[in-house]
Amino acid sequence: MTETTLKAVMQFDGNTGQFKPAAHNLTAEKAEQKAAKLKSQGLHAQVLDQPSRHKGRAFKTCQLCQDAADAILRQQKDQAQDAPAIGERAQEE
Repeated sequence: MTETTLKAVMQFDGNTGQFKPAAHNLTAEKAEQKAAKLKSQGLHAQVLDQPSRHKGRAFKTCQLCQDAADAILRQQKDQAQDAPAIGERAQEE
């Protein structure tokens, strides 16, 4: 029997500017369905791999999910800081 990789779905909350958990402990298929449903409602959603099953059923209060949601925002901020500013060109030597 093959081991199924669990997925979590994170949703961007435009009111707070933060990601928040939308689901966890899902199969890949169910996670993609959940993300597609959120996107059809005009919301930004992201599917993440879960290294292990999260305890409890309540994704809204799951600390592991919240940590993952916070990590998305940190990663995006880090990438934005590394990107060159608009109009900035590499100087040739």
